Order: sequence, then structure tokens, then C-alpha cells
Amino acid sequence: MLVDKTFLHKLLLKKLIKSIIHLFPRKEKRNFKKNQCHSKH
Repeated sequence: MLVDKTFLHKLLLKKLIKSIIHLFPRKEKRNFKKNQCHSKH
């Protein structure tokens, strides 16, 4: 059950990320990726 839940969560996250990326222009997308990398470190 836990494995299925995590798998579904990942799928939902991927769909969300894809939809968000489609909403933003290319320049915004690049900035978003850079910001994500900085926040991780």
C-alpha cells in the first residue's frame, strides 16, 4: 500500500510540474529551475 501511495504521489507531482511548466514562458521556466537549485543547496 505504501509503495502504491508513493508511486501515485510521484505521478501527481510530475503532472503538476508539467502543467506549471506549460503555464510559464521559457524564460520564467529557466529562472524557476535556477531558483530550485539554489534553494536545495
